[in-house]
Amino acid sequence: MSLAQLEIGLLWLTGSIAVIFILTIGTYYWYSRKRSNNYLENDDFNLRYFIQKQVDFRGRTTGYECLLRQQNTDGSWSLPPQLDSLPLQRVIFLLEDTFKALPDEAITLSINLEYEQIISPEFRYFVRWAIANIEPMHLAIEYTPQYQPRRINKRLFRRRIREARGYGMQFGIDNVGASLANLKNIQWLLKDIDTLKCSMRSFRKEDPSVWLDLNLQFWNQLSKENNIDLILMGIENEADEQLAEQLQISIRQGYLFGHPINPQQSTTKENHEMPKPTTDDVNRQQLYSDAYFDTGHWGLKIRQTIVGIVGWIAVIVPITVTVLSIWSSYNPHIPRFWHYHEGLFEFKFIGILLAFCFALASLFAVTMTIIQNRKRERVVEQWPTFNPINQKKRQQLLAQFMADRFGNAEFREHTRHYRVKPEQNLDTNQIQQLYQQNNLDDIND
Repeated sequence: MSLAQLEIGLLWLTGSIAVIFILTIGTYYWYSRKRSNNYLENDDFNLRYFIQKQVDFRGRTTGYECLLRQQNTDGSWSLPPQLDSLPLQRVIFLLEDTFKALPDEAITLSINLEYEQIISPEFRYFVRWAIANIEPMHLAIEYTPQYQPRRINKRLFRRRIREARGYGMQFGIDNVGASLANLKNIQWLLKDIDTLKCSMRSFRKEDPSVWLDLNLQFWNQLSKENNIDLILMGIENEADEQLAEQLQISIRQGYLFGHPINPQQSTTKENHEMPKPTTDDVNRQQLYSDAYFDTGHWGLKIRQTIVGIVGWIAVIVPITVTVLSIWSSYNPHIPRFWHYHEGLFEFKFIGILLAFCFALASLFAVTMTIIQNRKRERVVEQWPTFNPINQKKRQQLLAQFMADRFGNAEFREHTRHYRVKPEQNLDTNQIQQLYQQNNLDDIND
């Protein structure tokens, strides 16, 4: 194969690889934009979570449901038209204020999410964040199949749900009605469902001639057969509650027990001006030192400077000789140091290979940089890369261990003198072994 043929072949191969990398970047960027950027990500839209309580047959509050609302131009609040377009990161931002208004009780907090939000790679981070932040409340994610796309990835959806349930999340189906389509939409999910919500609005027959495919008793029986908790919502009057009593549906929700409440209260945040770091603070933060740049040390500076100059000469001289010799083969006015035909051929051959390798490495580096930067912006910088649930369990376990060995926290923090007994000393890797015994040795699960 001649040098020209090799050059043409490598050029075509480089072009083909470049097209593949460009398509990869374009596909990834489009996919990430489709998943994460939408109109509800715009901060100009005023969104807020309202809460509505759920009660049992004794009237005790068993949980709260978070209902997303968007503020209209007239100041009223209504349901946003596209719930699936709300990024999970903004869901967290909105829920932070809502969580502050909730009671510190071991009851259930329900949050409605859509198909696109659940199959998102960020779903697992969201679930772990929510569980860790609402403790002692229990997290329940509710899903409405009526609003899902025509084509769904059932395998991916179930994998996301099962992984989240492994963290302690409950999964519920919201707003099942009297149509056979409601049953068809959830049959493949029955093994993964913890709660079913029926709305009274779907079962009120204003026209006696209208036929209902399914009734409340059907959903009640289906729930019992599959060990699913049934919740009757939309209860607006005493007749609705009597029906729930008759069917022995213990958990209820509706306007009879309270309308959705806006939990956000006006709070003022004090802005504390951070003190400027002093010179001593900067020195304490210095992680390394170099005598070459410090005051004095002239012998070290002269010696290292000479070594540096000699090293650069050893790099620059061979490059200059090679470049001038190759250039002189095209321009006789350029001084040459050697003019061997074999050397020229070898330089051109290696130059083509190096150019190909450089192009290939550059394409790979640029592609991976774009993808990793996008991933960092959407995941790493927005979500904890560790499991906050296990981290909180670690803190509680370590606090209990220290209390058992050295006394409670109040005693340890206020005592002036304390003598540690020999048997109280910690063995090597004892804390790590403590985590392993409680399956908490890895917080990245």
